Amino acid sequence: MIKKKLTLHLSVLLLSILIFNVHISVSLAQEQDSASGELKIQSINIEKLVLQDQNGKQKTINDPEQVITLPVGEYSIKQVHLKGGYSCGYRTTMNLSDSISIDSNKQIKLKAGDPLKQIIHINRQGKYLVLSYELLGVDNQKYMNSNREKQPEFSIYKADKLIASGNFEFG
Repeated sequence: MIKKKLTLHLSVLLLSILIFNVHISVSLAQEQDSASGELKIQSINIEKLVLQDQNGKQKTINDPEQVITLPVGEYSIKQVHLKGGYSCGYRTTMNLSDSISIDSNKQIKLKAGDPLKQIIHINRQGKYLVLSYELLGVDNQKYMNSNREKQPEFSIYKADKLIASGNFEFG
């Protein structure tokens, strides 16, 4: 009888130790998984930012703060939407140079979006000048205005005299 009680107590003690060790291991794994770092956004006009982690999971951040806390890891930028209807979908493949590496020891800076710069390319084709228009962000990515009601316009002057004007086509 005493031997059975002792065996039972030892079994309970061993089971308790095993459960305690498993709990500690799970707690340590959760602490490691929850490590985070900071992403500092250097634009005040971003209204939506879409990131994708190395596992392909997308994270949409609406009205991001200037500093975002993210789990440690590699991210690629998928979309940037600016106030005023301008947006950019880019970095479709996750190359090492296109990724943001979030580290718990440092703050990573993200330059995207504004200020936007208007670029007009002019090419001669015979007796015609062909104009093309791009809107580039500080990240050198192409941005588009989702408002298609009014096309971008241009005017060409020679000194003070207007010699041509027109609209750019979308696309």
